[in-house]
Amino acid sequence: MDWLWAELEAVMDRVRRITKRAVKAPPSHDIHQTLAATHLFEFLRTGRSECEAYIASLIEACDTPLAVHELLPQLHPLRAGGWLTFSADSMRTGHGNFSRAS
Repeated sequence: MDWLWAELEAVMDRVRRITKRAVKAPPSHDIHQTLAATHLFEFLRTGRSECEAYIASLIEACDTPLAVHELLPQLHPLRAGGWLTFSADSMRTGHGNFSRAS
């Protein structure tokens, strides 16, 4: 995948333009899931603040149909794989982390 991200700023410029146009798409359109996956992947890969802000805005609006349609497909595989899940140890200590549950 390095070849795709070699021109990261060009890729992110395209993602920004697509994100602006996607506002016109209905909440159930697949473009929203694709954009959420793209922003989440880039945030986890690089910590890019604009991608973090995109995901945070979805979390803040989690009770809207658009956010639900975007977030659930991203979160389900993480939770099913034990990621972003509190382990038994973190439940005892009250300190959760974003690592795979043991």
